[in-house]
Amino acid sequence: MTVSSLPDLPVPNTPALPADDVADSLTRHEWAGLMNTHNLADGHARQAQTPRMREVVARLPELYTTADEVPQLTLQREFEEAFYGLAGQHSVVTRERRPLHHYSSSLSIEVVANYLREKGSRVSLLHPTFDNIPAILRRHQVPLTPITERIFTEPDDPAFYRDTDAIFLVTPNNPTGADPAPDVMRTIARRCVEHDVLLIVDYSFRFFSAHLADWDQYAYFESIGLRHIGIEDTGKTWPTLDLKIGSLIADARVYPRLQEITDDLLLNVSPFIFALIRDYVDADRELSSRQVGAVNRGVLERALEGGPVTPVPAAGPMSVAWLRLPEGWRADDLCDWLTEQEVSVLPGWPFFWADHSAGEGFVRVALMRSEGDFADSARALAEALERYASRGQGAPDTGVDTDALVLRLAAELLERPDATLADDFFALGGDSMSAMHLVGRIAKETGLPLRVKAMFDGPVLGDLAARVRELRERSAAAGTQAPADPLDRLRMSFAARQPGA
Repeated sequence: MTVSSLPDLPVPNTPALPADDVADSLTRHEWAGLMNTHNLADGHARQAQTPRMREVVARLPELYTTADEVPQLTLQREFEEAFYGLAGQHSVVTRERRPLHHYSSSLSIEVVANYLREKGSRVSLLHPTFDNIPAILRRHQVPLTPITERIFTEPDDPAFYRDTDAIFLVTPNNPTGADPAPDVMRTIARRCVEHDVLLIVDYSFRFFSAHLADWDQYAYFESIGLRHIGIEDTGKTWPTLDLKIGSLIADARVYPRLQEITDDLLLNVSPFIFALIRDYVDADRELSSRQVGAVNRGVLERALEGGPVTPVPAAGPMSVAWLRLPEGWRADDLCDWLTEQEVSVLPGWPFFWADHSAGEGFVRVALMRSEGDFADSARALAEALERYASRGQGAPDTGVDTDALVLRLAAELLERPDATLADDFFALGGDSMSAMHLVGRIAKETGLPLRVKAMFDGPVLGDLAARVRELRERSAAAGTQAPADPLDRLRMSFAARQPGA
């Protein structure tokens, strides 16, 4: 039994926070990572190509011709035989209901969310897990209740199956790597049948599981009459530059409506992508990504040894690492500061979608990178963490007249010397582009993590000054000076380069 070493933190026994309460997303930080030298943020497969993968790349013109000439369903079936065969899910290939394929697993989740909204389903969702799952479900007004990873150790607890219409799990879980053994998943499946609960399982990280290839989950689910949806993904395993396939597998009661929703969204996934991923799977049946993850995890642990941040012991051969921060460190402030140092990781709090405070003491590091590049990035991360830990001087000067600063910068930007703190920035002639410029100038002069969102939440200049003052006081109390939001900084940098800026 492989479960997370993360403690079973208390979770509020109430519906999850509404979508409007979520200020940021992990994707925001991942976007910033794409611009940085040391991108350890997104969990996509970005490791080096193996020799056999390079042979596939060399055949790209041939693959394109194949995709143009071979029937769509032939290539689709060949992909399914390769992928689900490697996964040990042979029943998927032989069943009449073909998998429903999409361009990403996020689009697959979007289809599921549409289905759940139409059914008026109440969903119990694993906590913590990647934040785009609750975000997509909330966008469809699906009522969510958090359940902890304790379901992987006490699956017989009847409380998990009461007052819910669906249980939504991720295994192995992202970011903890919790990976329930076959007997646990079978127990969960049986209890769902007994309570007439739909079981939804996101298997996007399935090839980092110690168990999932040992038994055919879909065959078992069918054999006991379980209403189920499985979500599959190729993008976490093979480095195909985000050319990937997300898929849905479902029982006969759920499948028809999922198919109708899918048909409304797209006709088909490109036959070229089916051919490409088919050949990548065939070229990497030893699953080299697992070895890359293990090697890079060791590199990271050695780089961080003796430093201020502690790696959480891995729950399995997962492709990401979970790090515990020292007492008093805020994940968001640290991640924003690291981005300024050209190092990007993900803050822990968005994973704890129902109780953000529980994740403030964690960050996540992606391991699927070329081993040489990862060693450089791990060293850069360790050195940056040491510098961050040594900061204690240079707190912002709270004596600065914040009202005067905001008013001066706004008046200069809009060429409105008559502006007052009672004025609305947009009523003075401001727009979204000038709002980004103003926030950028304030952040540059103060060194504070002011975000563009603050302008739209409170466009009155006096309200904006109050927000800056609040950030200044909080930063002074912490003894550190956090940088501006990394993605906002990138947006403002882009805006400044545009004609007329």
